[in-house]
Amino acid sequence: MEHGSREGRVRRSMPRMGVAPNPGASSSGAHGAARAVELETLLEEHSEGMLVRTGLTCRHGFFPILCCCWSGPDTGRRFLACSQVEQPCDFKYWIDEQFEGRAKRVIQDLVSMRHSMSELYEHSSRQWDDINKFNMSYAHGFDITNASVHDIMTN
Repeated sequence: MEHGSREGRVRRSMPRMGVAPNPGASSSGAHGAARAVELETLLEEHSEGMLVRTGLTCRHGFFPILCCCWSGPDTGRRFLACSQVEQPCDFKYWIDEQFEGRAKRVIQDLVSMRHSMSELYEHSSRQWDDINKFNMSYAHGFDITNASVHDIMTN
């Protein structure tokens, strides 16, 4: 999918970047650059999952939410998607251009590191829980044998 392309409801009058249309504006270079800056400024104020009022709406007629792709060939790219959680439509408006070459590899590496860090955090949290269980049982005067230590550490 190309930068600024939309799946779902297409409005021919909408500008390529997804900013609310200005009826008196031409799509010349100066206005196009201004629209791009306006959208980027708007998106900097929003976090992933927040509703974005750009003038675009999904098939349901609702404003979309800001999303970021975390896997696959579009990793790292931001897009607007339907805000309905239970029955989302197929609306998708890509904000970022596709990454190529080194940029694409760096983003994929960062996502991989983020995943590894999450796994390490979960693993260390479980280990701390196990240590706390062991300390609590020791503090309460339980008779701890090697077998019960093994049971505590594996549960």
